[in-house]
Amino acid sequence: MSNTAANEANTLDFIRQRRSRAVVPERDTSLLQPVELGGTDGKGLELLERIKAELAALPQVARRSNIRVDETLLDQAEAQFRKEKITFETFFEAAYLIAKDDPQLFQQIIDLAKQRKKLRDQAGQLRRDLARLETYNNSTA
Repeated sequence: MSNTAANEANTLDFIRQRRSRAVVPERDTSLLQPVELGGTDGKGLELLERIKAELAALPQVARRSNIRVDETLLDQAEAQFRKEKITFETFFEAAYLIAKDDPQLFQQIIDLAKQRKKLRDQAGQLRRDLARLETYNNSTA
């Protein structure tokens, strides 16, 4: 066997020996210990059913929606929400629940929303026109 072949064999043996590391036993790293719900006396199942019933009685939260809001209004609103320790979502829910029971207030809100929608549509159209012109100018330059 040549010297090069012996070196290669030694290198392969060395790599194989390094690859076989000592096995470390698994350990429980969870922060919480499992809670035993199902006892022989049935109290665990009763607790489970009581919690499910209590949860079902509370309002169910729908999937999160991506709401885009005027930056200035959002900054002002978030500052107020932090001060009151509420969220945007809970404010929206409360405002809607109050407004839906007052037809005059609800109509004022709808009218303002329609005006703001027109402004957003106009801004969107201007952004599209601007993008088209920039694309056209870049392609002709």
